[in-house]
Amino acid sequence: MKITSMIYLCFCACVVAPVTGVWALTLGEAVNAPSLTWTTGGTAAWFPETTFSHDGVAAAQSGVIGNSQQSWMQTTVEGPGTATFWWCVSSESGYDYLNFLLDGTLQVRISGEVAWQQKSLYIPAGSHELH
Repeated sequence: MKITSMIYLCFCACVVAPVTGVWALTLGEAVNAPSLTWTTGGTAAWFPETTFSHDGVAAAQSGVIGNSQQSWMQTTVEGPGTATFWWCVSSESGYDYLNFLLDGTLQVRISGEVAWQQKSLYIPAGSHELH
């Protein structure tokens, strides 16, 4: 996918009780980027949810994790362009982080009790992994 303008993503990393059930949304639909192929992993996978989001519709939420564990999602995009996303986190401040990486390099991170906020990052020309 060539980024000609913006990709809108929304993330949430929260420590809450896991929810079970059948999801009607894909992870891509939950982050408003259904044309991208998303993978998720770590100790607990990310999943689409509709009860807590910046737009009142949907978001992706991390699985419940403990100390020294991780939960991640990633996709590949074609630049140049701008990746714009919403994110929030509820974590142990200064110890647990929600990170955004471009090709394995940390770009920004948040920690503690952070309400939904929008972030935009420039994606250079070529194929890039968002993680």
